[in-house]
Amino acid sequence: MRFLFTFLILVLLFNSLSAQYSGFHFPKTALSQLSSQAIDRIENGESILPDHKSEPGPVSGVAQLRAKYHELKGLEQRILMGNSRMPSSDTLWVTDTLEITGNWFHEGAIIVALDGFLHFRNAQATILGDIFIFGSNARIQSDSSTLNIPQAFFYQRVLFALSGGKISYRNTTVDHSGLSHNIILADSSSLELINVTNKGFTTNGIYGKSEVYIDGTNQAGEFIMMEQSKLEFHNANTVLLWHQFPEGASVNFSFPGADTVNSYRFNAATPGVSGIEFDVLIDQCTDVMWGMMPENNTNIHISNSEIRAIGLWFMGSDSVTVSGLVDRSTYADFLAPLSDRTLRLTNSKVTTWSIYPMEKSHVDLSACIVGEVGTGGRSSLLGQQYFCDGSGGYVWASDSSMMINGFSYVSGYVRSQAHGTVILAYTSLSAGFPTAMQYSLLMVLQCTLPAEPRIYDYAAAWYAYIDQPFEVAADQTVAVTGSAWIDKMPGSTWMDFRKYQLFYQLAEANTWTEIPVDSLNEKRDEVLAYWNTAGLEPGQYILKLVLTDEWGNKADAIKAVQVQAAYGMNEAPSKAMRIFPNPAKGQLTVELPEEITDAQLKVSDISGKTLFTRKSENYGENKVMLSLDGLLPGCYLLNVANRGKQYFHKFIVY
Repeated sequence: MRFLFTFLILVLLFNSLSAQYSGFHFPKTALSQLSSQAIDRIENGESILPDHKSEPGPVSGVAQLRAKYHELKGLEQRILMGNSRMPSSDTLWVTDTLEITGNWFHEGAIIVALDGFLHFRNAQATILGDIFIFGSNARIQSDSSTLNIPQAFFYQRVLFALSGGKISYRNTTVDHSGLSHNIILADSSSLELINVTNKGFTTNGIYGKSEVYIDGTNQAGEFIMMEQSKLEFHNANTVLLWHQFPEGASVNFSFPGADTVNSYRFNAATPGVSGIEFDVLIDQCTDVMWGMMPENNTNIHISNSEIRAIGLWFMGSDSVTVSGLVDRSTYADFLAPLSDRTLRLTNSKVTTWSIYPMEKSHVDLSACIVGEVGTGGRSSLLGQQYFCDGSGGYVWASDSSMMINGFSYVSGYVRSQAHGTVILAYTSLSAGFPTAMQYSLLMVLQCTLPAEPRIYDYAAAWYAYIDQPFEVAADQTVAVTGSAWIDKMPGSTWMDFRKYQLFYQLAEANTWTEIPVDSLNEKRDEVLAYWNTAGLEPGQYILKLVLTDEWGNKADAIKAVQVQAAYGMNEAPSKAMRIFPNPAKGQLTVELPEEITDAQLKVSDISGKTLFTRKSENYGENKVMLSLDGLLPGCYLLNVANRGKQYFHKFIVY
């Protein structure tokens, strides 16, 4: 089970669930602006959906780790106080010595506190939960063991040590289902890995005076070096070091060659470096990569270097426009177009740029190709016409931040988490899917997706999408297909679905005409309405799907449709479905322009309500007989799905 989220609710939140949304303001203005922009694009002959092609890169999660750190930081005191709301049925509490050998299984979180010592020795352990170590005497140790910590999705699990908690793995294999996960060290905690095999990429956040010592691992992961932390690596493979440059830092430096690094030291005593406190040493390591996280009000000059990633942090009340940054760029002499800091690159290459607004900052992002975009704190981001190629991770909003993405392209995942809000509009995803987690809100409007949005925990998601048609003939009744729904998880106090409406207008006109719909029922990849185009003049039309929640909030999805001149009375479009007789009584013959392979026939009334569905077994033929028993005299619509194609036709029963 996803114990972490339930655990945090009980421990950290003392108000009612409904109170968490008391400060929420529905983004009415932003949604209205997105709809207006979509209409303007259609009227100007532009596409509202971009068309990039790329494969997602490996999932990282640098700044989401910071959000998780702040979320968990207050945990220790409340745990040790023995709050009455603490769960007990599936939590393992270790406050003295517990030694595990052989096969062992635990479902739930593990909390090692006070004088607790959890020791895995020659064990095959499976842990379905997060692990927390609190206190200078608390420790977890694994010797000659295998720790299986399954994950259903990346960054589901965390290993968190606070206030001097100690983690030591020796001759151990750690398997997180091959997915990315978090280790967080805070205050004066420590992590020791000696001859460790990692199955799954680790994002490590090293805070305060915490220490890391690694000697021998196949995949160390990425390390965010903060504050007064100390890190030492020997004989490690795949090490990405994020050098965090806080406000006021000044750095004039050249990183050594990438890949194999025999000796490297970076600290406040390094020539050309000031304003940092962390200390890192590398000895005999391979696949070493360099990362930087410069905050605003820093002065950074990097020369003659290959930089795997630059994550731009925006702190405080910073407000910046970011444009013109492009992944996989080589710079002879480049001054980043950022008004809040100096970042100069000379004779250097950057594989990935990432954008991270934090605290109360705001970023306007456009005309960039970046690897990851994430918001935290109470920050906000408005992104338009940018491309996230996934080389640095994914697109996400955490804490209580707000992210609005429009007319962009994402190669990878999109996620809202914690209390964050993500609006994804007129944007294409080439892989992955949008996800809402914890207490977050996700709104997906007229986006092309590999899969529909998913929700977990106490989150909610909106999905409004018009799929078909792209082109119609006047004087026909055509099916408008797509999705219109609002979902929330049980126990969530977010809004729920109320209704949807569908409208059309001629491009550049000012009057919307409503299309009759079965508006009180959610639709999921099915017929939204039947649009009667009788009397419409040829031209560019706009369809508008309006989704309304139970609180009265609304969001639109806009789509362009070309209406062609009407066919003659005895003409039909090429390769169309034929039905006869029409009007009919008793049964109808349906003839397709192709062989039938498991065709599905759906009959609806004129409002779009599905009356019945039948499957054809006439394999290899192109005709099927459809019984009309039970249909009263009137007008109906037939939808046939066959071999990935959709056919529509109106018929009359007398």
